[in-house]
Amino acid sequence: MNKKPLIIAADEDKDLRFLIRMYLRDYIFEVAEVRTDEDFRTASKEKSPVAIFLNFMMGETPGLELAEEGFSAGIDCPVIIMALEGFDLFEDESGVSDYLIKPFTKEQFIGALEKALGKEKMQSYLKANNPPTPLASSKPSTTEVDSVKDHKVSLDSSEKKKIIVADDDASILTLLKLILKDYDVDTVSSGDELVDKASSGEYDLIISDVIMPKMSGWKALKALRDKNINVPVIFSSGLVKDEELYETLKPSGVSMFILKPFKRDEILSAVSAFLKLSA
Repeated sequence: MNKKPLIIAADEDKDLRFLIRMYLRDYIFEVAEVRTDEDFRTASKEKSPVAIFLNFMMGETPGLELAEEGFSAGIDCPVIIMALEGFDLFEDESGVSDYLIKPFTKEQFIGALEKALGKEKMQSYLKANNPPTPLASSKPSTTEVDSVKDHKVSLDSSEKKKIIVADDDASILTLLKLILKDYDVDTVSSGDELVDKASSGEYDLIISDVIMPKMSGWKALKALRDKNINVPVIFSSGLVKDEELYETLKPSGVSMFILKPFKRDEILSAVSAFLKLSA
């Protein structure tokens, strides 16, 4: 019996791994779902995948680091990094075949896989009763982000504006630290940690997720306002009804609401504007 070609889907999000399975149901691929960095190391050594879809962060380990480990250990298949908007700033990293920006459509996913494996190979993997169907036109799997020269900060480290970012998603924290590399950025992963650190009054701006464990972002904001911490606060969330949520949270003192997945220039523009206002 011929062995099915294997795809490794490495992401902590079980819904995304399920989605990848659904996207591949017209093909004969076997999908190995991987949830942690250690599971990825094991799977990449013991299995022989034809392609790997690897999240930007696997727990505390960057996906690029895991990819480099895999290449050193002998992985010779395409590796596609799945990331949030803005990660394409680092597309020159060696070894990685492509970048797929979340959230992605089926057309974008299959397009990235076809680009990595080749059109003829992909067609050979179609199930017998599924003739190839043309893909709808879609955005490329990597999103071009223009450099935002207006937001470059050329200050000594002692003069850099201080920003604190709160989010329970480690990949968001890492991404924002990279985007805001010209600022002095601290990160926390819960609302209570945000209150503890920001109560010092040393920060010029707060960027916070709305839904976090232990204490939500808006409860943390209310606690900080009660402590007379009145710096600008930018909320971010993946919730769809952002206008309704903003109107609900506005009385708590939120300055702006940004919907995930956000863009690099959107973050930089907002940060620059609010820091100028608070100067």
